[in-house]
Amino acid sequence: MKKIFAMFSILLCCLCCAACSSGYSSIEEAEADGARLGECITIDGVNVSGMSPAEAFEAVESAHTEALKALYYTVSAGEDSLDISGSLLPVAAATLAGCVAGVLSVVYIAMAFGAEREILNSIAPKSVTVPIAVSVAGPLGGNVSVTSVVVFCVGIFGSIFGEWVLRRCGVRDPEARGFALGAAAHGIGTARAIEIGAVEGALSGLAMALMGLATALLMPLMEKYLY
Repeated sequence: MKKIFAMFSILLCCLCCAACSSGYSSIEEAEADGARLGECITIDGVNVSGMSPAEAFEAVESAHTEALKALYYTVSAGEDSLDISGSLLPVAAATLAGCVAGVLSVVYIAMAFGAEREILNSIAPKSVTVPIAVSVAGPLGGNVSVTSVVVFCVGIFGSIFGEWVLRRCGVRDPEARGFALGAAAHGIGTARAIEIGAVEGALSGLAMALMGLATALLMPLMEKYLY
């Protein structure tokens, strides 16, 4: 009960922050929305208030680079060596299964409650990062605002309950745990996986990248033929 209360408290605080500031997933989106200098503006989690477009782009790129460096050093400093060269087929199969299950599960549940097509396309790419999710949902007729909120909520939920669910299901392998967190809860899940361990963090980052690629390629086909 305490975990559920904590989750809703965090979610409420984040939604309040979002209501007080403008959050964008790209420089182009901020410019198109007419964002003005001096506003509290964030792009992909980076505060770019008062910056020119060029300065904002450089700040966002620098933040992404630093995040990747931190993940690399975390993995390099770990005691366990990471070699998945002999596991390419399981990784590919897990990516495909995670992509299809992640999209169709939420779509079919929403269809059972009578959701409209726009909502289905908005919530389908819930398990990938916001920039990829809005890029996929937008051309299919989804509402990118709904997509952004759903992706954020899924990341929060996966970060809080993901490890507990995996433990209850008997998943002990660090590579499997990390891959599951990254595939289901994208960047927020990856941050949690890095806290758990170096191997978990590395596999979570890999899963997040592969899920983004698979969702971008396969979701238009699933939208056309499977729902």
